[in-house]
Formats: sequence, C-alpha cells, structure tokens
Amino acid sequence: MYGEVEIFNNRDKQGFEGRGGGPGGFDFILPYRLLITARSGQGKTNIIMSIIKHRPVYDKIYLTHCDPNTKEYDDLDVERYEIGGDHIEVFGKDRSSNKLWCIDDIDFGRLTKAQRDHLIMAIRYSVSHFCISVIMTIQDSSLLPPVLRRLFSVNIIAKPSDPVAAYMSIRKASSMITPAEAKFVFTHILHRKYDFLLLDEQRELVFACVNNKFILLDDKNFEERSTDSSDSDSD
Repeated sequence: MYGEVEIFNNRDKQGFEGRGGGPGGFDFILPYRLLITARSGQGKTNIIMSIIKHRPVYDKIYLTHCDPNTKEYDDLDVERYEIGGDHIEVFGKDRSSNKLWCIDDIDFGRLTKAQRDHLIMAIRYSVSHFCISVIMTIQDSSLLPPVLRRLFSVNIIAKPSDPVAAYMSIRKASSMITPAEAKFVFTHILHRKYDFLLLDEQRELVFACVNNKFILLDDKNFEERSTDSSDSDSD
C-alpha cells in the first residue's frame, strides 16, 4: 500500500450530479451533454421537446438557435442567447436551479474562429462547473471540431441516407457500438422517418427508438435479431 486517493465532492455540482439516469431512453444522468445528428426534417427539435416533456425537471432553459426569430420553442419558457454572447457570465450567476441549454441547428461552417472557440469553452464549462445539461443538434457531425465532438457523452443518430453515412456517424460518435452493428440497426431495425439510435456512455446503454418506443440493445438482442434477419432473408 502506497497511500490512498481521497474522493471529494464537487461543490459546483452538489445537489445536481447523478439525478435521474434510470433505464428509460431519456432518463439521462444529470448533467449531460447530448448531440443529436439528423438530416433536415427528421425531427431533431421534436426529440428535444420530447426530452423536456419526458422529464420536466428544468427550472430554466436557454436557447441558441440558427434562426433568432424561430417559433419552434414558443410553448416553452426559454431565454434566448445568440452565438458570441457571454454565456459563461450568464450561466455563472445562477447555480441554484437545474438548467438546460439547447443549441439548435447551428451552422459551424459560418462561425468565426472566435465564435467556435467561445462555444466550445461554454459547452465544456456548462456541465463541469455550472451543472447545465446541453443538447446540441446538427445535420452532419463531421462538421464539428473533434475537440467539441468528444465532449458529448450521449449521442442520438437518426437513420442516415446511406450505409457510408451510418459508418461515419458511429465511428466519430462512440465506441459503444461497432460500425457493423450500426449498419445492422439502421438496415433491419430503424425504418421510419423519426426512428433513431441512442448511445449513452454515461449509463453504458444503447437504445433504438422504433415507432416512438425504446428498445434496449445488447449482445443477446443483436444475436436474436441477426438470427431473425437471416431466417427472413432465406425465406
């Protein structure tokens, strides 16, 4: 024995960290960083609304949207902040509430380097110091800087347009599922426009959302479905 490491509570996260995180698809451990990757019209905003309605635990919701005049979130009480605003100063003023920051459909290709750097820093600090959960949507995750993509511990990926897109999405998002398994999910399990794959590294769980219902995917599940798929192919 050469000594021990003592575990201290993070005072910035006291009272927030670890709440939730049950077996349900949207029962994330708080606070979390979630990246939603889906093409236009595949329900990215609908997923955000579903998450908020599923667990109405957020006392305050911040919104950064590509369209400052959007009406998509008019049913929610949100505070709007544009890219480049002093998010860190705003977030740091109130640590007593459970907060959510939605960053919806931002085009990274049009951001300046200063704006990108500020956004990355704000996303990093929001969870680690201000206990703010973050949901970010994007149409193509390959456009994100790698340092930003690695910050997200939960990924939702909608059915891509082709197997190559599926492979690239999974390879960049998580090591919890192989590209071959992802191709199987996108080919044989997800069929509808709003179906998606959910990878939660915090809880070490993989879900498929099919017909608006979650299916927990594990090794046995893949084996059974692979067998079913082979049998149907032979018929």
